[in-house]
Amino acid sequence: MIANEGHDNWITVTILLAKRAGYIVTERAGISLSQYRLLLRLLAANNANGQTAKALSEELGLSPSSVTSALNDLESLGAAQRREDGRDRRVVRVSITDSGADLIAKVDPALCQLAHEFWSVYDDNELAMTKRDSASTVLERRLGYMKIDGISVENAYIDSSLVTLASLNAHMRRANISLNEYRVLHLLSRYEQGLRVKDLSRRLLLRSNEVCVAASKLEEHDRLERVKLPSDRRATCFTITERGTEKLGKMTPAIIDSLQNDITELSENAFDLYDSIANKILAQYRQSHLLE
Repeated sequence: MIANEGHDNWITVTILLAKRAGYIVTERAGISLSQYRLLLRLLAANNANGQTAKALSEELGLSPSSVTSALNDLESLGAAQRREDGRDRRVVRVSITDSGADLIAKVDPALCQLAHEFWSVYDDNELAMTKRDSASTVLERRLGYMKIDGISVENAYIDSSLVTLASLNAHMRRANISLNEYRVLHLLSRYEQGLRVKDLSRRLLLRSNEVCVAASKLEEHDRLERVKLPSDRRATCFTITERGTEKLGKMTPAIIDSLQNDITELSENAFDLYDSIANKILAQYRQSHLLE
């Protein structure tokens, strides 16, 4: 049995929130979620000197090449502008334009609505904890998006999920496994009889082809195997192998630690509470047929 076996639901909700936020940003403003975050950071800086690309990269946890590419696109849209530093011409500073601020204004109401949609299943104590932890996370990383009335807790909530997702992906790269592969393995560890593609897809909110790609990679490394169902020899399901269980045993403690610490320093029992919240969110989405 893998410790804290329910944390995969938390990961699923984190991915769901990031995907839906990204869709909203692209639909409303025609830019990516990373580009939106850059604009928010430039707006938060709110000074005549602007920000350097290096500072943006470090503060948002994005690679320098990703920041450069995003800024190129934003500059071509007239949403951001670069200029040489007055004191050091080798330094290029970036600032937001009025057009960039207009893009944020187009996106923010829908993202605010998204956050409240997720929060609809929280009780008062859970919501207070979430807002507190989200604000602490972004402030700790200097991501505090200051609006007229202070930090936007909705932006903080979404961004703290992106911080968590980035940390999880970093763990996966070090372990030479994708996040989807880890999620498939972890779910299979809870079902000795195995699961079919459609079951994995439904539970993990992945498309069938995404499950098949992850399963093929895992099969290459002897971490899962395909077996015929006794009840229907034409049907195939996946089961975890001993090597797959060993891989999980090595990885999961670090993943648990990441989840407990990347959203600031969680208070006692907060980890279990977040997992309980994740279950409620997934239950609501499935009940409303948004995920199935």
